[in-house]
Amino acid sequence: MKRYLHRLYAHELGYRGGYSADRRKGAGSYIYVPKEVAAEFFPPLRADRLNDSVMLPLEFPASGRISLVRYVYHNDSRLAIGTRDEYRIYLATALAHEPSLESPGNILEFLCEGSAPPRYVVRVVDEQRNSAEWRRLSERLGRSNHALEHGGFRMPPPVTGRAVDVHVTDDAMNGILQNQTVFADDDAREEGATRALREREFRESVLALYSRSCCITDVTVSHGELLNVEAAHIVPLSMRGSNCPINGLALCRDAHWAFDKGFFTITEHLVVQVHPAAGDASFLQRIAGRQIRRPIDQRALPHPDALEWHRSKVFRLFDAA
Repeated sequence: MKRYLHRLYAHELGYRGGYSADRRKGAGSYIYVPKEVAAEFFPPLRADRLNDSVMLPLEFPASGRISLVRYVYHNDSRLAIGTRDEYRIYLATALAHEPSLESPGNILEFLCEGSAPPRYVVRVVDEQRNSAEWRRLSERLGRSNHALEHGGFRMPPPVTGRAVDVHVTDDAMNGILQNQTVFADDDAREEGATRALREREFRESVLALYSRSCCITDVTVSHGELLNVEAAHIVPLSMRGSNCPINGLALCRDAHWAFDKGFFTITEHLVVQVHPAAGDASFLQRIAGRQIRRPIDQRALPHPDALEWHRSKVFRLFDAA
């Protein structure tokens, strides 16, 4: 088990010329992650992909919430097109529910366990309370703003209940919708932790884009953490499909299964087309000819290349299956 301590500095949070509310210029908020910490603690990002990034689901036990935050490797100098070579975690997603992240001097304690995807738990130790714990951690940091430790740290139990339904903010969605592609860019080179996080990012973003309801039936059945709507890949991961939202649809479980098997497809006009050999199943007859509901962000519309792949590689071959 590893622990990463980070003291928030004013410039990381957008303050210029000292810390006061009127000096915040909107330049933050982020955490600068030293390279040695990035290498040992956070999921690996690729040096050969410009500004490679992944969403980290940070669990905040104090508020009982999970926030998706952008973790980015700004690496344009490695690609000889700029000057940056640094890792950052952008905090805007978490600020709405964790206001203590806005205060310079507060210390963040990150804990990580090696599950798939990895869990990242964050506690904010408040300087203003001047607690014995804050003083102890501050002494541990000394003149630095970060420390990476190995030891017998204890992870709290996972956040459960409705808070597990992660809210994806505009900032997080903008990061997810950048540099989109239907087909994966040699993702086999990515390590397991990063791949697992991308799959979770895909699920949370697709469900958010379709308001957590099936884009064909408009039906949602949910209770606490249970949800009958799934994030479906149009081009499967096994066929080099990407984890980008333009390669996804929010489908109820019946529709997801039937779509994957080729019982129906989606036309270029976003209309459900049932295969003539699929029989007269009542569910298929109910959805035949329906126009799917569009995502709330038009940048995430199902890509024509993905839909064409499904029509030619899955739907067209249904009768021969």
